[in-house]
Amino acid sequence: MKQPLRVGVVGATFADSSSRWGVLAHAPALRALRSCELTAVCTAHERTARESALALGARLAFHDVEELVACPEIDLVAIVVRVPRHHELASIALRAGKAVFCEWPMAASLGEARAMARLASAQRAQTAVGLQARSDPSILRARELLRGGIIGEVLSANLYVIAPGQTERPAGRLWQGVRANGANVLTIAGGHAIDALSFVLGEISGLQARVATRVSEWTNADTGELVRVDAPDTVSLIGWLEGGIEVAAQIVSLPSRSPSSRLEINGREGTMTIAGPLLNVGPSRVLIKRGTAEPYEELAADLPSEVGRVPAGPARNVAAQYARLASAWDAGDAFHPDFADGLRTHEILAAIEESAGAA
Repeated sequence: MKQPLRVGVVGATFADSSSRWGVLAHAPALRALRSCELTAVCTAHERTARESALALGARLAFHDVEELVACPEIDLVAIVVRVPRHHELASIALRAGKAVFCEWPMAASLGEARAMARLASAQRAQTAVGLQARSDPSILRARELLRGGIIGEVLSANLYVIAPGQTERPAGRLWQGVRANGANVLTIAGGHAIDALSFVLGEISGLQARVATRVSEWTNADTGELVRVDAPDTVSLIGWLEGGIEVAAQIVSLPSRSPSSRLEINGREGTMTIAGPLLNVGPSRVLIKRGTAEPYEELAADLPSEVGRVPAGPARNVAAQYARLASAWDAGDAFHPDFADGLRTHEILAAIEESAGAA
């Protein structure tokens, strides 16, 4: 690569404890890679921009996204803000001719996701969407092994995901309780997990689903006030994939449990299980059981060398995605997941909502 991919992150606000994905995941991921550079950060205010750039090691600071996207020293604009602003900010960057990495969920609605994908196509822009399970080494290894027939013909799969269920939140995070804002257990934990399932096994071609809000009040941690919420916290579905594989999934947000994911894939000759915390964060384990009596065998999944320096946690799969992205673009290859892939996952989420009678 002639030079590192120069990234400007919109949303890496060091001082904002209510929205820290840019600080916890993107900034350390970029700092760890030789193929990428955290060149700039952009926040809403000049003071926080300067402070964040200094704290995170970025050379440039912006508090106006229009100035960021006009900067010739930025190759890629990463959108890492609250979901309701993804469409607006990504559109500004795309119209300026920049490559864009938009965190997941890509948009607050299917309509916005479609508009973003159309604009990216019209601009012939390079894009990426933060569905990091596709860059997780265990998910990539599992996909490779299944395509090689390690458990024979796949017949069915079962997915179970437990996401954190925080019922007491600071005022800055209560916006996630509003279903229309597009950041809830269906879109986040569900979107990541369903995209991982589709990546490993194939696209969902039909489904029936139920979506529910079992915990309808949160506590404002700053005031003690009870706040009504309508964001879903329970998703159940049965479906079938291209090729006829039957799937069942339950994705729930539980206040009493730690994050956990388990994808069990059943074949004619054995069973594969991918287990760990949330599939997009990892680390996950790949377990194989051949036949009915044999014990499970754990299969190793190697990390790329420059990603191996990143500790397990939020930054690792983000780093793996940036590394894959830089490598693909340097070689002139297409990168996936891009905005078209993100749109397909949004379409599945919309199908779940429609099936559940919530559209």
